[in-house]
Order: sequence, then C-alpha cells, then structure tokens
Amino acid sequence: MRSSVIHKIFNKSITSNNISDKELKSILKICEHHRIKQIFIDKMHMSEDRRSYFRDYAKKFTKYSLSRDLKILSELDNLKTLFQDQNIDFVFLKGTALKKTVYEQTFWRDCRDIDILVNKYEVKNTLELLLRKGFKYKVASESQNTEVDYNFSHQAPVLVSPSGQFLEVHYRITMDNTVCKLSEDIIERHKENIAPHHLNLIHVIYHALVTNKLNNGLMSLVDINLLINFSSEDQIVKAAKKYHLQKEVKHMIDLLHMNTSSTLVNIENNHALKISNDLIHAGEKLVGFKVNLKNIKHTINIFQKKYLGDKKNTSSLKEKLSLVGYVWSKLYFHILSVLSNPNLWIKRNELKKYINKKNY
Repeated sequence: MRSSVIHKIFNKSITSNNISDKELKSILKICEHHRIKQIFIDKMHMSEDRRSYFRDYAKKFTKYSLSRDLKILSELDNLKTLFQDQNIDFVFLKGTALKKTVYEQTFWRDCRDIDILVNKYEVKNTLELLLRKGFKYKVASESQNTEVDYNFSHQAPVLVSPSGQFLEVHYRITMDNTVCKLSEDIIERHKENIAPHHLNLIHVIYHALVTNKLNNGLMSLVDINLLINFSSEDQIVKAAKKYHLQKEVKHMIDLLHMNTSSTLVNIENNHALKISNDLIHAGEKLVGFKVNLKNIKHTINIFQKKYLGDKKNTSSLKEKLSLVGYVWSKLYFHILSVLSNPNLWIKRNELKKYINKKNY
C-alpha cells in the first residue's frame, strides 16, 4: 500500500498532464487537507498543464502561497533581529526551519505558526521581551504571565504577534525524562538559528509520531523524505539511540517507504505500521482532548498551566473566562471528531500503546 499523492510528488516522470481531470481534482482536495498543495502543484508542473482550468488554478494558488510566505519570512526576520539585539540564543524548529533549508522553494512549506526553541533559563526573558514588543497570548490576551513549568510541558502558551502570526516558544522537545538531551543538543549545535539536519529529522519524527500521533498528516512524510536525503537511514537510526528514539525513527522511515515506493509494501504482518498509515492519511480529522473525570481539579490545573502558564498568583476572572471558553470549544470539536471517526480513535489509542511500549 502506498500514497499515490506522495509517490507522485517525488516521481519526476509524472506531471499533471498524466492525470485525468477527476483524479487531479481529487488529489488537490487531499493535498489541501494535508497542506501540501503548493509543492504538489509545482512538482507536477501544473502551471503548464494543457487544460486552462488547472493552469489558472495553479497560478492563482501560487500567488496566494507567495503572499503568505512573504508574511512568514518577514516575521522570521523580525524575530531574529529582536532576539539578536537582546543576546537571546534561539533555534527555529519544524516547518519554520525546514522551509529555509530543505525545501527548494520556501513557499512550498506551509506554516500556520512559527516555532522556536530557547534554553529553559531564557524562557522568562524571552516571554517578557515578546510581551513588551506587543505579542499577546492566544487564549488570555490580557495576561502578562511569564512563568512556565518545565516538568509539565514542552512549551509556553501560544503567543500572537502584532501582525497576527502565531508563535510557539519551546524550551524542551521530549517529555520522557527530567532532562531533554535532544533540545540541549539542538541549542548547542545549531548554526545561524538552524539545527543540523539529522537533529531536525529526529525532532520532526518525534513531533509527528509521539506528540501528535500522526495528526499532522502527509506533510510529515514530505518533511521526512526531504530531510533523510542528508544522511543514510542507518546513520539516523544510530543517532536516535542517544535519545532513545530509534524505534520511532525506524517506524517512520518504514512508513515513508510504504508511501514512496514504486512497489507495493506488504504491511499485513505489521499492525502498528498499518494503523499508522491509516492515521497519517486521515490527517487532522481527530481533535485531542485530555481529561481525567476522576480528578477534575487536576484536569483544571493542567488546562490552566497549558493555556495560561504556571501562574503563582490566581488568574483574573477575565483570564479564567477566556480559558473556559477556549476549553469548551476544544471539547466541542473533540466530541464531534469522536462521533464522526470512532474507528480512527480506536486506532489512535492502539498507536499510543505501541509508542509507549519501549523496546531498546
């Protein structure tokens, strides 16, 4: 089994002219859902398609992509200048880093937010600086809190820039141990605010599989396929051992081969790979929501730390109302996703068990 979409993107012998009207329209819908439409359009040379409808479609969407990309790149430059002026060391993560390094064109990589990593000792200074410069928290825009719980979460509450761009400030990547060696190595080894390719690859895999349970969709496979060209697969697996992530890395490499190989890959005897393939093709159909009905007080504390930070003082009524409104919205869409995709939720829970079962 393989994805015709991913296979087509990386098959140089295929152009949109080889694809029927009906199939091409269907593929474009899939690409939109997985946020890989621009790279598909350009790799398929769709702006040169023999059919005027698809030529015009490609040109219109490319214009839109370029406009969005310019805004993101401008924000990246502003952040870089801001942090350098204050001597705050940071690293761009995920799509923010990849669009400027492994993608042939920056606008091929869609980014809904900007991700940065800072040393845990710089989090407070970073948040104070951003708040002074007009950034606000996404959930509680009036909050000025700069406290976080390093042992609870991997990032501060999401911020919004004055121009409306979402920003996630990470201070660790993995949550399995007291110390996150992966984030320490990324900060120590980065050059010009970009981590080495093999560390970016390990992080992308961890984020896709462990953090998001493949909810990122096929975009993750595009990222991995581009990053893996800079190292051999054996080297990547070996490097991942330092962070106890070799099983996860091997699993995602196998999943990539399933979706890019020109020959069918037999997955009947690999249940974890089969459900992973179903989940990654589903994309963002599932909306997660963690709640412990046996300990509501603990659950409320978790939501407060996640969306308001580790506040030592009691949150204001306005902040609490903002939090309640946001949580109810998340709960509503979570219930909808459960009712609409019960089988996918069963598979997601099976994947969680597979991930949590460490085999070193």
